[in-house]
Amino acid sequence: MVLFLLPMAAFSETQNTAVIDDETPRSGLVRVLLASLGEPRTLDLQLSAAYHVADSDIVLPAGAKVALSINNNGKIKLSYAGQSWVLDGEATLLRGVEHASLQIQQALGASAYPADLTIRSVEKKNGYYLEAIAVIRVEDYLSGVLSYAIISTAPAEALKAQTVVSRTYTMMAVENNTDNRYDLVDTGADQIYRGSPEENVACDEAVRETTGCILTYND
Repeated sequence: MVLFLLPMAAFSETQNTAVIDDETPRSGLVRVLLASLGEPRTLDLQLSAAYHVADSDIVLPAGAKVALSINNNGKIKLSYAGQSWVLDGEATLLRGVEHASLQIQQALGASAYPADLTIRSVEKKNGYYLEAIAVIRVEDYLSGVLSYAIISTAPAEALKAQTVVSRTYTMMAVENNTDNRYDLVDTGADQIYRGSPEENVACDEAVRETTGCILTYND
């Protein structure tokens, strides 16, 4: 028996499928709050390829080990190879090439995030912490989500069905959160996401074979 873990009960009434093109909101990107990190004051990253900090001349080469921390005034400190920069309360690390990814030492999973990363300082009663939001292509995100939503050894059609359900939930979140900082969280409150495994052939194939397919109701 195959169990489908559907993100929304409302999908039980969904009857049809549709195909969306590449002109999805924000050009097919989804913003995922990495809530599973908790409320860290430091984050340690390793880059697979070059990144740069938006609106600055800071360039971080492939293989760089980057430390992010926050001071008592809510300023973000970025350190790499003996150099340090103090940034404002928000900074975005942008990929230099499409296939670039980063690993987060504090993350619960070992997989890399093929994403840009926005870091923001958030104030609480007991001080500041770092909020991390991964900005990632929807299809790359789904490959990682599928790894937790259904076992990779499930039949191919089951994997594809779960992919369509997960994509539908994702696109609904993107459309409904245009004015918010993020679209989804990486926990079971939305869909569990711990990065996108590199060797995940069955899940990657299910994502490719259903590219752009979503569920619709009375459409």
